[in-house]
Amino acid sequence: MYQQVECDLHMVSVRLRPQDRLRCASCLTLTADDGFARGSHRPFLTEGCKTCVDNARRDNGLSGASAACGRCDDCRNCSTSSTFDVIRDDFCRPLDEMSVLALSSWMLDAANYPAGHRLAGQDQFKRSEYIPSAMDADHFRDSAFQQQLCKCNNRHKYAQFCGDYAVRDQDAWMFFSAGEELRLSLFTDAVMLARYKIKREGVCQPCLACPAKHFNGQCERGREGLCALCRTLDTCTATPTPYLHHDHPQGCEQTIALSDYQCRECDVWAKIGQEHMLLVGCGDQNLRRWTPTALSFDGVLEVDECRFEHAPGAAASAVCSHAGRALQRQRPFGNYSALMPYCPPGWFFKCADRASTAPWDPECCAKCDECPPEQSKNTATWRKCSGASAFDTQSSNCVDRCENNMYEVNNTCLFCTTCKEGEL
Repeated sequence: MYQQVECDLHMVSVRLRPQDRLRCASCLTLTADDGFARGSHRPFLTEGCKTCVDNARRDNGLSGASAACGRCDDCRNCSTSSTFDVIRDDFCRPLDEMSVLALSSWMLDAANYPAGHRLAGQDQFKRSEYIPSAMDADHFRDSAFQQQLCKCNNRHKYAQFCGDYAVRDQDAWMFFSAGEELRLSLFTDAVMLARYKIKREGVCQPCLACPAKHFNGQCERGREGLCALCRTLDTCTATPTPYLHHDHPQGCEQTIALSDYQCRECDVWAKIGQEHMLLVGCGDQNLRRWTPTALSFDGVLEVDECRFEHAPGAAASAVCSHAGRALQRQRPFGNYSALMPYCPPGWFFKCADRASTAPWDPECCAKCDECPPEQSKNTATWRKCSGASAFDTQSSNCVDRCENNMYEVNNTCLFCTTCKEGEL
């Protein structure tokens, strides 16, 4: 038969090891290893709790003071809205909370709150059964008395009067039932207000819209933000060849830009996939390039330069054109307006280790070779050099003889028609 010893309130009789005698242990110290639910303070062995006859009291040995008798749920969890206070006999202390205070006309601060009420106090959340905590910044207390981040699913909105923003702004969203919400500042009827509760998560509202070429970088912490003029390229003085970067594809050319442009250094070229391409029109720099006719001297390409002097949309000179279109500077932001191969057709790129910001160098281009007379083109892999590859796609695909199921015509290996169509 289960035995127990007489224990004070908030303690139970336990035997930690089979050979031990029963002793009193504080609910605060018990764990799952002692037979108590992890994260809970209600024992599995409820008969181990101290139980007394109604209204009976027992001397606790402390200078004639007495302790109230316990019940079989003395070791229990507090409600979700309170935490343990082991000093007090009732030991469950409600969490502090923000509330709406009604003001009378004679109160000293009533003149500052013409609506007749103000928000006061600060919410606490239940960090553990024993620890009530003040809310972290930018958080609100949810219905489970835990804290949640003030946020909206749309980054162009902010959580108005969320958490402690309500006390800061002395306004809040109040709700009576789903879809029935009203701002605290609009209440004039105290009886009606008493039916409503504070909507602690606030309500998501649009950020302040700004004119084009402006941005709103302060739509946060429960405020709609302010508009400021976006940076222009002439203010980027820290780098020699800058351009304006923005995370949004429309940049500041919209009414809901949330950030300013950033000054970044122009790249001259970039590897895109397996191709090495010139980035055309970055910032204010001119385009150094190969001549439209791919002129060269002693195996080195001659240099030409596009100064972008033609008006947007107007016909351009050959040096400021590529693939049938006029080349333009990229405006008002972005690092290129068009791509073109680093080298002209019939050449390949050979400077894979070159810095992407280094000026265009004609010696980084090498002319591709044709197949020698004694060899043939393998049409399965042979490609004319595009000017963007890192190797000679022409001479590297020459063969001494055509492969099986192929035949030769004018030094070119072609698939046999019947074999290609699967007819044996």
